[in-house]
Amino acid sequence: MPVKAHNFGKIVDIDQSRPMKEPATKKSRKADDTADPPEFAGELTRTNRYTGRPYTAKYFEILRKRRDLPVWRQQEEFAQTLRSHQTLVLVGETGSGKTTQIPQFVVDSGFLSKKMCVCTQPRRVAAMSVARRVADEMDVNIGEEVGYSIRFEEATGSKTFLKYSTDGKW
Repeated sequence: MPVKAHNFGKIVDIDQSRPMKEPATKKSRKADDTADPPEFAGELTRTNRYTGRPYTAKYFEILRKRRDLPVWRQQEEFAQTLRSHQTLVLVGETGSGKTTQIPQFVVDSGFLSKKMCVCTQPRRVAAMSVARRVADEMDVNIGEEVGYSIRFEEATGSKTFLKYSTDGKW
């Protein structure tokens, strides 16, 4: 299959890109902090499909910020492109959502089918902090559904479907 280069908006040559912003990292979620803001009523279920627990207010707060990202508007286009091409090259500026959003799109689009999505990171701290951020965005617990694997430390479990790892540790 051919290789596609994707620039979160259109299929382009690999050397083209445009800057985008990603939301700032938030503190860890509180399990008892649940709510369903009015603007999301009817749009989402109240239950997290990965944990079976009600979504927290923090989830909806983060979701509002995620929806402002340019990459959010490209979620369906990304899924369609991934379905029709075996290999994709994603191009985007720092903070565009390549590390946090794209792996979630892969999970949400149903590509895993009892498999694990692994996203490699160049440094230990990056793998841990991004895993925590994505766990917050998905309203799951770090080390359960979303985890990380670095030298001398493993925070994954039998339910882990999305893992951030340093290059030498899968």
